[in-house]
Amino acid sequence: MSENLNEIQLKAADLIARGFTEMDVADMCGKSRAWIQKLKKDEIFQTTVAMFKKQIAESIRKASEESIDNLVTEFRGNSLETSRKLTSLGRKYLALLSDKVETMTPDDIPSKLVPNHLKIVAEVLKISQEIHKEILGIDQLVEELSDIHKMSAIKLNQD
Repeated sequence: MSENLNEIQLKAADLIARGFTEMDVADMCGKSRAWIQKLKKDEIFQTTVAMFKKQIAESIRKASEESIDNLVTEFRGNSLETSRKLTSLGRKYLALLSDKVETMTPDDIPSKLVPNHLKIVAEVLKISQEIHKEILGIDQLVEELSDIHKMSAIKLNQD
């Protein structure tokens, strides 16, 4: 084989790096399977296939990372908004309940229902706190994924 690959050989290297079978590559290149098998034995061709595989892996890594970042940002924003709304709702409900208790007459809410209403407020505030904890957990997960991506990038560079 020559020192440089021609256009059809580069196409074959790209297709092999993308996972196409020898027969598929032969068909797409207008060559025989034997031609592909012989080409695969060439060191320059092998190096080129490896280079294409690294480029593909890097493209997938970047796309995955961007997708994860976008999803996490969206999740974080939605969760914080939900948490804020729940906290606000809980506070408003507690204020209304407090006002009602202070001005309560025997004809108003039976006093035995007040503990149930306080329990509802406590549950709403608890859910709000849990959402904040989940957001912190997502941040930790993102850090771990980032570490994994860094390690895979190092491994790709070593290969």
